[in-house]
This record gives sequence, structure tokens and C-alpha cells, in this order.
Amino acid sequence: MYDNIPPHAGDFAGILKHSFEETRAELVRSLDSHAKLVEYATRAGHRTRPIGCLLATAAVGGSWSTALDAAVAVELIHKSSVIRDDIVDGDAIRSGQPALHVAFDVARAISTSDLLWTLALRRLALYPHGLQACAVEALHEMAAGQIEDVAPSPGRGSVVQRRLVEERKTGALSDLACRLGALIGGGSPSQVEALSRYGRNLGTAFQILNDVRNLRGEESERRCASDLRNRRDTILSAYAREVADARGRARLDAFVAGSGDLPEEQIEVLRETILATGAAEFGERTAAELMGGARRQLEVLGESTATEIFESLTRDALLSYAF
Repeated sequence: MYDNIPPHAGDFAGILKHSFEETRAELVRSLDSHAKLVEYATRAGHRTRPIGCLLATAAVGGSWSTALDAAVAVELIHKSSVIRDDIVDGDAIRSGQPALHVAFDVARAISTSDLLWTLALRRLALYPHGLQACAVEALHEMAAGQIEDVAPSPGRGSVVQRRLVEERKTGALSDLACRLGALIGGGSPSQVEALSRYGRNLGTAFQILNDVRNLRGEESERRCASDLRNRRDTILSAYAREVADARGRARLDAFVAGSGDLPEEQIEVLRETILATGAAEFGERTAAELMGGARRQLEVLGESTATEIFESLTRDALLSYAF
């Protein structure tokens, strides 16, 4: 499931994943309608967020099995969001198969997305910890980040502001996963907050590395420079704008301010302009700093297999797997 995890810890992660998949399958079987759509939408993925939820429960000394319903809820929220992302971004492939809106249609995809996040909230209502309110806050933060991504507010194109967008879009859900697990496991306030920050840092780091891979053309499921094709600003283009020479800055400002499709040759010029500023390397440094910050959060936890896996995810594994 993950790279560079010691064998005994990898076995534990495998047990968590197996139990998660059984619980997810039980949910699908329990549906009285549209189980086929829910199955297709949730059938695959890295599962790092729900496994992170289970690991957080174990890391604070709780029984990970008590968090299985919450782990499923986290994955339902994630899949709900990626259905919409694929539509908005024009992506046709998800987890190696046609995206839901391609396999079925846009109307059914949006309706399935709505169903998934409401199923998630109902599942979290089974817990007595106020977990549902945590999920509502995370959903709001994700939506706020997404709308700022596709319809940015005027004057909010700095590196700092773009990093906040990345944090809200992606970091908030990883934060939620770890927070829920720690609360269910009975973690102390300091442990809950530390694991929440751990998740937020890793989720944000992944989003930035995802932007780097896409800019370099290293992703298999999205076209190279898809953000540029959609006239979407990222932390990388924001950095490039801040450090580019006058000519490069004017080119990037025109890209952000413009509308309509860009010719292929213009996309390539913009991509080369951003790469020439060292933006990809800046993204990697920023992600490494976030991962280092995540590792430091683990200091409040005792030694355990769960903590060992969390630590391993802050290293090379993050380069290959989403969190």
C-alpha cells in the first residue's frame, strides 16, 4: 500500500485497509437504491485518508476498529469532492478508469456526489463526539478553497494566499481524517490538535507536489499543465509571478487576467516560463517543509506501529501516494 514502510508496519496497514474495504462494501450493500453508482464512485483509490483516520485512533491508544464508520465517511467525502473536481477540471480518468461523469453522465455524477457527502454525515452522526460538526466545517473549508481556485478573488494571487487555497482544498480533509480518528480514540486535546496539524500539513504537501508533477508532465491521469489549460493559478504560478523578470511577469499576468482557450504553443511558453523561475523546486522545498512540520507533530505521541507508519508517510512515500 505504501512505499518504504517496515514489513511489520506494512502488515498492520494491510489489515486496516482490508477491514476498511469490508466496511465500505457493507455500506454499498445496505443501500436500497443506486448502489451501482456508489460502488463505481468508491471502488478504488489510495485510501490514505481513511487509513489515516484508523491510524490516528490507534496512535492515541484507542481501538482502530471503533473508527471504521468514520473512516468510511472520510472516504465518502473525498470521493464526493473528486467527482466534482473531475467535472470542473475536465479530467476523464480517475484511479485508472473512466471518471464517473464519463462512465455515466454529468447529471448522475453530480447527484451521486451529493449522495456521498450526505451518507458521510449520516454515518458520523452515529458517534457521540460531535464529529458531524467537524465534518461540516471541513466540507465548508473544502468548498471555500475550491471556489477560490476556480473563481479567485481579486488581489489574492500571492504565494501565501495560494498556499492557503491548497490547504483548504486538500489539507482540510486530511486534517479531518486524523482529527476524527484521534477523537474517537480518546486522544488528549494536545494529541488531537497535533494529529490534525499532521494531516493538514501532509494533505497540503501532497497538493503542492501534485501541482509540481502536473507542471512537469509526470502525471498519468491528467494532461500536462492542466491548470494552465484551465487558466488556473497555483502556488507555482504565483511564485513564478513574484520572481520572474518583467517580461515573464507580464506574460503570467495576462494569463491570469485572460479568458478562453489558450493555443497549445502558448501553454508551452507559459509552462517553460514558470519552470525557468525554479517554481517546481520551490514547490518541492515547500512540500518538504510541510512534511518536516508534520513529523514534529508526532512527538506528542507514544511509540506504536501506527506512529511509525505516520512517520514513514512524511518521507518518500508521499511522492507516490496521496494523503
